[in-house]
Amino acid sequence: MAELNSHYSLRRRERDSGISRHIIWLMLIENKLKLYKMSVHHLLTHDDFEQRLVLCNWIREQPPDLHFKILFSDECTFKSDGSVNTWNCRYWKIIPAG
Repeated sequence: MAELNSHYSLRRRERDSGISRHIIWLMLIENKLKLYKMSVHHLLTHDDFEQRLVLCNWIREQPPDLHFKILFSDECTFKSDGSVNTWNCRYWKIIPAG
């Protein structure tokens, strides 16, 4: 089952096989598979440091209520270039013995 496609979700496996997610989860754990979440990181450069410094100085010059006008969210990444949102990407991998 896990060899077919390591990035299929439990819901998709349930839908494709007709076996409940709980049973599939137990089978994956029993076969020493571990769930990993993909994360994308940006390599910071010297230019990034300068840009952050410019932003910090700009914020210092703004009215004290600026933080009330900023939308913070941890639900997803807002991207205008159409790139893939990796929020729900998961991968199964065999746990090495030892």
